[in-house]
Amino acid sequence: MMIERQRDDRPFVSIDPKKFMSWGSSTRSIFALAVCLLVPVFLIVLAVPRLVEGIGLERARIAYEAAIDERPLPASVYQDAADAMSDVMADDGDALIERAELTELASNGRPAELHKARDLVIDGLLRSPVNPRGWTLLCQIDIYVSPTDASRCMDTAFFIAPFDWFLAPRRAVLAAYLWPQLDADVRAAAARRVRLMWEADEWPDHRLKRSLYDVYRAPNGPALLTAGFEGDKDEMRALNRWLLRRQMYGPQE
Repeated sequence: MMIERQRDDRPFVSIDPKKFMSWGSSTRSIFALAVCLLVPVFLIVLAVPRLVEGIGLERARIAYEAAIDERPLPASVYQDAADAMSDVMADDGDALIERAELTELASNGRPAELHKARDLVIDGLLRSPVNPRGWTLLCQIDIYVSPTDASRCMDTAFFIAPFDWFLAPRRAVLAAYLWPQLDADVRAAAARRVRLMWEADEWPDHRLKRSLYDVYRAPNGPALLTAGFEGDKDEMRALNRWLLRRQMYGPQE
């Protein structure tokens, strides 16, 4: 008995080779377009952290320049700037000192933050031992956290970049605070500096001379100024008149 072959009535679908090639070409085009779109997105994702880091470092630079110019900013600005520098290379002494100064400015006198700033500045000085701002900053911090070391610190600070006029006002005020603990050589160096600040005022806004009023108001400031003008009665009288006028009428120059 023969088995009859069943007839397949399903319609035959023919594939046009040209249409098939066209479909494949479209798929490749879509894939290529997707790749072209994804590559820039991938690059942007990689670039965003660097962009954010760059913005943070630029803010840190602006805050540090304000510190150099002694233009006070809110503590939060200094803190953000210090945080932005948290990834600086451990062997970059100058950058560590900059971060230490920003940390000190943001501290508002908090002991934990001052100790953190001190550790940073010491690490920085180990790598950049002749950085004048670093030594001045260390002396300033030591007045609060390590008074016994502060006077010894001034001994070094006064003999590194002795004519750095950007630091002269801070050093003079620090010397006034520490006057009773300073030895004879450091006292003599401090006295010479305040006399030079009076005579060698190189800025149009008389910044150096004006800072002598801050020295006068600091503890032991009058003793330091007296030592600086010792033996010159005429200039001492001129200084006293200037201080009196400054006290009565405010900044006049």
